[in-house]
Amino acid sequence: MHWLGVLVWVGGVAALVVVVPALTGSQAGANTSGGVPLARTVLERFSTLAGVAFFLVFASGVVNSVLRLGDWEGLFTRYGQLILIKAAATLLLGAIGLAHRRWAIGRLETVSAGRTAWRLVIVELGIMASIIGVTAALGRTAPPVPQEIEPAITPAEVLTGYLLPPELSWDRWLTEWRWDWLWVAFVAVAAAVYLLGVRKAQVWPWQRTASWMTGLAVLLYVTCSAPTIYGMVLFSAHSLMLLALAVLVPLLLVLGAPLQLMARTVARRTDGIRGAREWVDVVRPALSYPALNAVVLAASLGLVYYTPLFRLVLEYWIVHQVANLYFLAVGFCFMTSVIAPSSGRPIPRTAQIRTAAILAGALLLWAIVLAAGVLPVLEPDWFVNMARTWGPPVTLDQQLAGISVLVAGFAPMAFLLTALILYRAPRHESAPSSTS
Repeated sequence: MHWLGVLVWVGGVAALVVVVPALTGSQAGANTSGGVPLARTVLERFSTLAGVAFFLVFASGVVNSVLRLGDWEGLFTRYGQLILIKAAATLLLGAIGLAHRRWAIGRLETVSAGRTAWRLVIVELGIMASIIGVTAALGRTAPPVPQEIEPAITPAEVLTGYLLPPELSWDRWLTEWRWDWLWVAFVAVAAAVYLLGVRKAQVWPWQRTASWMTGLAVLLYVTCSAPTIYGMVLFSAHSLMLLALAVLVPLLLVLGAPLQLMARTVARRTDGIRGAREWVDVVRPALSYPALNAVVLAASLGLVYYTPLFRLVLEYWIVHQVANLYFLAVGFCFMTSVIAPSSGRPIPRTAQIRTAAILAGALLLWAIVLAAGVLPVLEPDWFVNMARTWGPPVTLDQQLAGISVLVAGFAPMAFLLTALILYRAPRHESAPSSTS
């Protein structure tokens, strides 16, 4: 995330340098984008991009520093003092950059666009150089917490990078946590964006907000707590984790009606470029076919569990995260197509409930078949070599996975049918509009 922010920021400045000649030509003042001078549009978009990049750089830098400081006493070391200086300098430079960009954009009508753009580029380069200078000083100072990785001494550490968790009990489903900062950031951003939309909408049902926030809370629990921790050592826990990401979390998020909130609060672009609303319009047709989305979800579950992809998901952190995000997106599409289809065609309520019941039952049966291990034991080398001294044997654990999926899957599927019976989406929200 740190390098992503740095590269986006530097790349934004580089792109600005490339387009400055177009802003300094004789026809630059006459060019417009949606009725707004082209130079103003370019600089405003760069300012937004630089703001996002600055947040990524600062937030990831804070997390990185916390890991190296170890505890509060680390702040009193030379490294800790440099961390505080860098944090203060970064915030100050970010504020200066934001203020200067706003000032430069406001002067476009009185000063030539080319001169303003070049000045903005020079100031941005100075800000980045200053931050890099402080970072270079940090690189020459040893952190309080040694960064040498100790050699793994247990089979679980060799396979997962972590110690084998304690024996799974009912209370540890709630007490075992391992924060995944990627998902913490994802949940925080999703909550903030939704709440900003609710504030802009002014009138919005509180039940939808509560459902969205509950879905994000469950997502944080699934990705940072027992389902993920024990999902690396128990197949039954992994199947529960994937089922929650593909069914339960998307159900709660869809009941929050984020697409309807976007339709109410985000205006369509008038400059011929696709924005958030336009990209949603592109995928809307696929959200009108529940059977198609159910097939995609079922096929995805089968491909993950009964191909070499499952071993990659277990072994590599990045593949694991991509798989989680994929099933969250596919589950969201399926739940949207069932609860709030976007085709605009009137669908009888009884037919919608009947379709949902058939698809939900078929998906649950398919998940049970996959989890119960009708086919040979999945990844025996991984789960057997974990040297787990507690819990059921690997073969029995895979058989128990079918029962756990049945128990855990029945609740969200029943909730889906209940929500479908009670859910009422206004026609003007569920149908796409060319004028909204």
